[in-house]
Amino acid sequence: MQERDFTPSFRLALAAKDAALVEEAAARRGLDLPAVAAIRKRLEQGAAEHGDEDLAATYLTSASRP
Repeated sequence: MQERDFTPSFRLALAAKDAALVEEAAARRGLDLPAVAAIRKRLEQGAAEHGDEDLAATYLTSASRP
């Protein structure tokens, strides 16, 4: 992260998609999982700019810019 190398091993866009699927499945079963909702939101924020980078690029949504 310090070198800001986010070569993908699992793309952030796919992690955001998976989090949304988990949230949808939980909702279908009447489960309220606020942590999943918070994670999905953060992943989607990161994916908007860094979707093709590794999941660790979520760090960039809260890190200060150099």
